[in-house]
Amino acid sequence: MGFGLIVGGTGYLVDSVQMFALPDAAMLAAVKIALLLVVTLAEIGFALWLLLRGPRARAPHPIPA
Repeated sequence: MGFGLIVGGTGYLVDSVQMFALPDAAMLAAVKIALLLVVTLAEIGFALWLLLRGPRARAPHPIPA
C-alpha cells in the first residue's frame, strides 16, 4: 500500500509537469493515467484500511507511586 502511494505521488508530479510544461505530450499523458490509476487504488485501499482497522485503544498506564 505504501509503495502504491509513493508511485502515486510520482503520478501527481507527472500530472503537474504534463499540464503546465508539456500539454501536447501524448506519451506522458498515457503514463500519467497509469500512475494516477495506481494512486487512486492505493488511496481507496488506505482509506478502507483506516476505516476498518481504526485507531487502537491504548493500554492504561499505571500511575507512578
